Amino acid sequence: MTRAARLRAALWRWRRSRRPRWVDLPLNWKGVVVVAIPLVVLTINWASLLYLTSAEVASRDAASDATTVTRSAQDTLAALLDAETGVRGYLLTGQASFLQPYKTAVHELPPLLRSLRAQTRGTIGARGSVDVSKLTALARQEMTTLGRLHASAGAPAASLQPALYLGKTTMDEVRVQIAALIAEAQASVAAQDRAIGAAGIGIVLVLILTVPLGVAGGVLAMVLFTRGVGRRIGAVRSNAEGLPMGIQPNPIPPAADEVGRLARAVHEAAGLLSQRAAEATAATLEARSASQAKTEFLSRMSHELRTPLNAILGFGQLLELEPRSADDQESVEQILKAGRHLLDLINEILDMARIEQGRLALSMEPVEAHEIIHESLQLLGPIADRAECELRFEPSATSRMVVADRQRLKQVMLNLLSNSLKYNRPGGSVVVDFVEGSSQRVGIRVSDTGIGIAAELIPRLFSPFDRLGREGGSIGGTGLGLALSKSLVEAMNGTVAVTSVEGQGTQVTVELASATAAAAGEPSSGPRNAVGPGQPDGTLLYVEDNLSSLRLVERLLRGRPLVRLLPALQGQIGLDLAAEHAPKLILLDQHLPDLDGMEVLRRLRSHPATARSAIYLLTADASPGQRERFLAAGATGYLTKPVDIKELLEVLDRVLTPTAAGPTV
Repeated sequence: MTRAARLRAALWRWRRSRRPRWVDLPLNWKGVVVVAIPLVVLTINWASLLYLTSAEVASRDAASDATTVTRSAQDTLAALLDAETGVRGYLLTGQASFLQPYKTAVHELPPLLRSLRAQTRGTIGARGSVDVSKLTALARQEMTTLGRLHASAGAPAASLQPALYLGKTTMDEVRVQIAALIAEAQASVAAQDRAIGAAGIGIVLVLILTVPLGVAGGVLAMVLFTRGVGRRIGAVRSNAEGLPMGIQPNPIPPAADEVGRLARAVHEAAGLLSQRAAEATAATLEARSASQAKTEFLSRMSHELRTPLNAILGFGQLLELEPRSADDQESVEQILKAGRHLLDLINEILDMARIEQGRLALSMEPVEAHEIIHESLQLLGPIADRAECELRFEPSATSRMVVADRQRLKQVMLNLLSNSLKYNRPGGSVVVDFVEGSSQRVGIRVSDTGIGIAAELIPRLFSPFDRLGREGGSIGGTGLGLALSKSLVEAMNGTVAVTSVEGQGTQVTVELASATAAAAGEPSSGPRNAVGPGQPDGTLLYVEDNLSSLRLVERLLRGRPLVRLLPALQGQIGLDLAAEHAPKLILLDQHLPDLDGMEVLRRLRSHPATARSAIYLLTADASPGQRERFLAAGATGYLTKPVDIKELLEVLDRVLTPTAAGPTV
């Protein structure tokens, strides 16, 4: 190599060492190089796709315009039909309120027709067979005819016949014109859809053809970009993706370029997110604590209210069974009526709470609607007689099966019928019938001739505790029945609709999913708590710390002299008495001063003397969760306070009668 050549090589190496490395270049410089390579490929794609995309957009716009024509035509027809119905209603009833649709159509139809004419000219144009001018003339002719009918109100019916016939003829022609217009618009939409599909196929083909070249350009750009920036950006991205999961970011070497600033921002965001996560966790724990406190409060409220109600209703039912004077009997009935009203209120509040928490247990099954309605009418028949109201059911010719919870559907029907009777008038009527709907839904309608509801009050009808301003009236109530009914129907995937005219009556329609008769399930086999023959004889252990509840059972056993009662005010005393006497029947309270009812139940089941005894919980806690827990732990049955005297007597007779089958545990 000559001296000159060596000098040129040294100069080239010096110049190269003075140039900045690729990884040190600013991002905008790198961006120019990286973008330039795929830009060529993109230019080819853009040129190829420009025409196809424009055609697709034009087709979509045309399809949208055709859809607008359809809506405008439907709105025009609806306005004419509403106006015709309003005028006919005015002629029949003489009420000016029926003319509102006609007055509205007078103002709305001209702009609707102008808009339809403009839209049709731009969408269908000369290709269409429908003359919009003719449709406009027909619409105006119909409005003129309706105006004459409106002005002729009160004239003899015979004089109105020509105008009515002309209006009918005109509306028939309007329907034909609008149907043809809609058909053409829909045909236009279909044609544009085909054009859009063809354009889409063309776009896909262009993309497939340009993929190899695009991949090559992208690979080259990726290679250039990853030399310096890509790896650091990947590290920053990994750190950012870990932020939502609470992963601390990995350290990245500090740098003054854009990537370095981004890395610092991610670290700062990590600290801020950690702080927000801690605050969110604290808020979640607080919300859970509040929810748990609410649940515990409702459970405690249920227990504390049901316990005294057990004594009130229990002794009241005993007094009701004894002969006494008419005045005393009426007093007993008032006590029982007030106690049961309070119990219903407690149950409704607890049901509303369970629905809000999503804990309401429903047993969805095919249910015969006729059967539920007949049962509800039988229960409310005496109330209807006292209110001097007719209670009538107009059944359909075919079976009506709905998918629902049988008990809850009956509760809804009783609430609706009770309200219709409560707010009715002497000599009025309450009618239950079915509303024809789709094949997937069954509508049950309750109609009354009562005082009705003002239109502005209907939205408040299903609000809890809102009695629509009737709190101080003579009609009692809590305002919970309808709110609970609506919540129950919605929980069963149904809907509730209300229509009412103040002073004339109210209609409430419940719609539920339809079911076939084949899915109705097996019929019930009758009551399971049949009382066995003979006189009850045996030992009954009652573990209860409430003295009034003990006194109630003592009074109840006066009619069963052969039954020996062993009272126990504490759980441990009850366990000792059970081990010594091996009672056939044990009544057990849940809340005891020394041991929990669940613990007492476990010990009773594990002891040989009581392993086969019938153990019934008798508690004020009526929540389904507690019932399931105790039954799963080995309880024979679950009775709630206030106790149903007949139900408790059936348990006593079934378990303690010598000929009755022993309990199965």
